[in-house]
Amino acid sequence: VSAAPAAPTTNATRFICSGEATFLQAIGAPNATFTWYNVTNPTRALQVGAVFTVSANFLINTTNTFRIDSFLVTQTVNGCSSAPRLVRVFVLPQVNPVRIPENIISVCVGGFATFDVDTLGTGLGSSPGVFIGWYPSPVPGNIGFYPSEPTIFETPNLYHTEIYYAIVQQRWNLGGGQFKTCASTPAEAAVNVQGVPSVTVP
Repeated sequence: VSAAPAAPTTNATRFICSGEATFLQAIGAPNATFTWYNVTNPTRALQVGAVFTVSANFLINTTNTFRIDSFLVTQTVNGCSSAPRLVRVFVLPQVNPVRIPENIISVCVGGFATFDVDTLGTGLGSSPGVFIGWYPSPVPGNIGFYPSEPTIFETPNLYHTEIYYAIVQQRWNLGGGQFKTCASTPAEAAVNVQGVPSVTVP
């Protein structure tokens, strides 16, 4: 009679943004077979293998507090299965986007545009760690504008048509010197620059 193997070890508890895929990894005996389960249904296997990928569609949190999703993993060696190991995934709340009532503005060459921004439900101005950035692409980057007043965005002087993407972000303090920043879907705003001088090629 073979003794049951010990429960496998796993990677650290995961903190993820709502709608972000993640993976869990089990470590155990050589040649072990790892089986993953949802803690709410510990008899129906979700996946077999050392690495369990949890899809983004499963990890959506529309509440205003973090959600805990719990999984179990066992290892089987020589036909004997271990006790399960509990693994937790903390899904941070979804970050809500702003709304831009008038998101297309036309200006003359060298002019600027001012966009009014509806921040209702975003936490901007009321929740710690929440800020808005305006970027030239639909993902946060190193180049951006961060207005101190989130309900208004004033562009610089423009000489050609530009599109800006307003993205609300929340920086979470996870403790132990660890931080996680989650972002909303982008809200698009366009500035059409009229009267751009044409260039004649000789």
